[in-house]
Amino acid sequence: AALGKHDLVIKFLKRYHCKPSLLRDKIELELGTANCRVAGKSGSPQFRQGRELIESVLRRLEKPDFDTVPDLRRLNSLRARALSRLGQIWEADETHASDSRKCYRRALELEPGNPYYLADMIGFELRASPDSEIIASMKTVIEKAIKVCSSHATDGIELPFSSLTAGRLRLLLGDNENALDDYLLGAALCLNGKGCFGCELVDAEVAWLHRVNFGKDLPQAFAWAKHLVLLVK
Repeated sequence: AALGKHDLVIKFLKRYHCKPSLLRDKIELELGTANCRVAGKSGSPQFRQGRELIESVLRRLEKPDFDTVPDLRRLNSLRARALSRLGQIWEADETHASDSRKCYRRALELEPGNPYYLADMIGFELRASPDSEIIASMKTVIEKAIKVCSSHATDGIELPFSSLTAGRLRLLLGDNENALDDYLLGAALCLNGKGCFGCELVDAEVAWLHRVNFGKDLPQAFAWAKHLVLLVK
């Protein structure tokens, strides 16, 4: 999946589809995501099948049938991940931007300290209300999220997303020089040969930069960030 070889994900996981297992929800979440990624277009049967699979996972997670004592933290974490994936899936269809927004909001409600869900949610909030005061009202929350991203980068986890997301959030606050430093570090991590990242990572980053500036030209710092990640591609 990290390499963007979603056809192989489907090949390996489809044999486990619908089979009872403690891993069923995780398996079907990955399988549904892979089907949507391979299909690409939101109107195709394969895309619809993948989306419906993710939605079925969410329905089970939201009304679980407990046979054992549940680990509610893990359950909420998986629910948030499924909502985030569904939000990403809806991004493929511009007419469903409001659905993406709802998914990211719900994911953040389940994991309010997650900076990656925060950045995605803000992207769609600004798309819906480009002139809103959301950034000013969330300044403290955004600053805390940047600290979490920096901590993740220092600990060597969530790479390169910890650096790229810190860059996103700093741009929103107008801390442009440090934002571009974060993007440069994220670019280096994409190219150092130690990780597995497909070009869809770059496409998602470019889409976010335009989403938070919906309906207008990119400000200079955002344009620099875009050119930098396009060089990575």
